[in-house]
Amino acid sequence: MGHPRIILATLNLATGTTTLVRSDGKEAVFDTGFVRPDSSRIARLQYSPGVSAVLVTTTLGDSVAVPLADEGDLAPVDDRPVVYLDQNHWSTLSKVARGSARVKRPEMEAARRLIYWAEQRRIILPVSSGHCVETTEWPDAEARYHLGLTLERLSAGWVMRHPLDIENAELTHSLGNTLGQRRETPTVFTQEPGAMHDASSRSDYEPGSDFPDDHRFALQAMIEAAVKFDLLTDGDVIERRRLNKWRLAQQEFSDRLDQEGGTSHQKRQAVMAFFMADIRHMMATAATHAAISTQEFYDWLNGDFVKQLIAVPYLGLRHEFLTQKHLNRATTWQDSDLIDMMYLCLGGAYADLVVCEASAASHVRQAQRRLGREQNAVSRLSEAVGWLTQHSSIERDPPLR
Repeated sequence: MGHPRIILATLNLATGTTTLVRSDGKEAVFDTGFVRPDSSRIARLQYSPGVSAVLVTTTLGDSVAVPLADEGDLAPVDDRPVVYLDQNHWSTLSKVARGSARVKRPEMEAARRLIYWAEQRRIILPVSSGHCVETTEWPDAEARYHLGLTLERLSAGWVMRHPLDIENAELTHSLGNTLGQRRETPTVFTQEPGAMHDASSRSDYEPGSDFPDDHRFALQAMIEAAVKFDLLTDGDVIERRRLNKWRLAQQEFSDRLDQEGGTSHQKRQAVMAFFMADIRHMMATAATHAAISTQEFYDWLNGDFVKQLIAVPYLGLRHEFLTQKHLNRATTWQDSDLIDMMYLCLGGAYADLVVCEASAASHVRQAQRRLGREQNAVSRLSEAVGWLTQHSSIERDPPLR
């Protein structure tokens, strides 16, 4: 008979205590000194070493089992289609999950289908940092809580890697091609702890030296899962002061293109210069990491990069998305266009399907068509269901009741 082992750990955030249960039935309770803030909706966290998930119970009695990443396989896609939903469509899923009747029947039926497929682990619905920003800004606390629950339940621990990290990786990859060096771009959709945040703002928790090495990754995964859950369901809204510098710069450039006129080719060249100026800091960072000479950087910037851009998954699509929008006369830019351009273009480049607002979907498709790529952006959940049944191994099931 082996030594007793811990089979369940329960962190009670109301009392500030942790209970450990051993395989021989004995328990130990000790104070952690940590009690949840008043706004937090997490009441209890439970973890069993053999389950690979953390069970989160809220102060309102809801429970969600959040899968934890497997260190040996951080992106177990298993041929499942990845569907990136814009915030408004996550809102629809949340309403339907709550039984709201304020959704039109075709979209309600499609939402139920997507919820079913996600719960059955037949599709992957990743969460991004963009979703987190927009969710935490919702003024309606009850709607924000239920949206957070929906995001956590249906995403099953899957996230989209931060667009800035992919931007850096693609630039580094392009530089590597020029130098004859092979550089891998990280997996965009993953369960890796911390991947949702850009590398410059990421901070990993380091346990004490006496913490067992074979449990360090699991601890990091649990902390990441708990923090994300807490962020998405917290009772307090986060009011951010959005800077409009980016929007004003885009609007000024669009207006100048309209006023100066010129051929489409000339305007495209101007947009290319504007785009490269926008990413110049990331270019410099990639060049520093590659340790190339000034002349090599100049040759890449004015030769290989421009030629390669059309084939670069994310940056190529983002550039074309930007170009199409600037070439439209009398374009009016919104602050939300920055999130659309970053996250929807990343989804359009690497996900199987993107579901977003009609105008954004049109811009993504137009950019993909110009680049000669498959068009994978739709604007309705019913279109998403149709696309998935046609383009993936998912078969349409009998109607859901």
